[in-house]
Amino acid sequence: MENTPAPAAHSSVRSLRSLQAPVCGLLLSFLLSCSQYEFTLNEKTLYDPTTFRRELSLKDKDLENCVKNVVNEQQITAARQVRQLLCGPGKILSLEGIEIFNRVQQLGLAKNTIENISSLAALRELRHINLADNAITDASILDELEQLQYVDLSGNPELNCASTAKLQARKQIELLLPKHCRQE
Repeated sequence: MENTPAPAAHSSVRSLRSLQAPVCGLLLSFLLSCSQYEFTLNEKTLYDPTTFRRELSLKDKDLENCVKNVVNEQQITAARQVRQLLCGPGKILSLEGIEIFNRVQQLGLAKNTIENISSLAALRELRHINLADNAITDASILDELEQLQYVDLSGNPELNCASTAKLQARKQIELLLPKHCRQE
């Protein structure tokens, strides 16, 4: 006598296996839609969506305050969710730490006191940036950002115009330069 499962048992196993992917997908989508809720198991927190907001810390407190406002208003729970940051006018001096928002596509930093923009090199998805009316002297780091479509550097009186040469050569970018850098 052979120990082979009955045909009905075989079809039941196949039916269960065919449901596995849809059930997992449904469960995953349910969990993702609950990103604003805290998950606990046996009184131990497994996920707290407010942790990111509470622990967010940047070197420049004015930049930090702006980012925290955006994150709280939009109920953002992770840096990768930030697509737009508009932080001007203000008193932002340093962009150190902004690298964690590597999915940001639009960045407004006009009318601040920013000198060094090297931290922007990590923002590979950046398409639109307004750096008007700051204290920027070197914009060459922006050459590395291949997705850029719009760059405003107007009102940066100390900007080394040579640092914008590669940006000027890229035809797909709308580039606004300070008066002393414009080729007229």
